[in-house]
Amino acid sequence: MKRKTERLLEDYRQADFTKRLHLFLEYSDLRAEFMQIDQDEAASGQRALKQSDIPKTCGVRPWTRFRPLPGFQKRYCR
Repeated sequence: MKRKTERLLEDYRQADFTKRLHLFLEYSDLRAEFMQIDQDEAASGQRALKQSDIPKTCGVRPWTRFRPLPGFQKRYCR
């Protein structure tokens, strides 16, 4: 079991942002160790966040049909 834990921690150290997030969510018992790795790397400046580490999102525009009209809350949410 210890060998598996060490392997997971090493995978976490080598992983990109998305992989780290998946490991963090999947192995809840190792979250304290994962956070410690992140804090150590942030303190030493070892792992700077690169633009390629940030997941890409589509440009989502809000749908204006569901935006309340002016005065809606005043009239209906008393």
